[in-house]
Amino acid sequence: MSGTGEDYVYTTNEAINAVWVLVSTCIIFFMQTGFTFVECGSVREKNYKSTLIKNIFIAEIGIIAFWLVGYGIAFGLDQNIIIGTRAGYFSSVGFT
Repeated sequence: MSGTGEDYVYTTNEAINAVWVLVSTCIIFFMQTGFTFVECGSVREKNYKSTLIKNIFIAEIGIIAFWLVGYGIAFGLDQNIIIGTRAGYFSSVGFT
């Protein structure tokens, strides 16, 4: 990358979108923690470790799925189209 950091300044709308995505992500991970506590409280003591591992695995799968497809669906919108169609927003961009 050439140039200075001043070349990559967000507009106000882009900055608001970025902050909203970060806040929403934090809320979702706190919800995942709450679900983990509920599930660990409702199983026997010998099974809580498998519940913790399952919830960590679900969070990892969710992160990878959002990276692969979700970002393109959420932000790759053209006008008057519901689901994102811009190819540059999906993770497969640049692969030959």
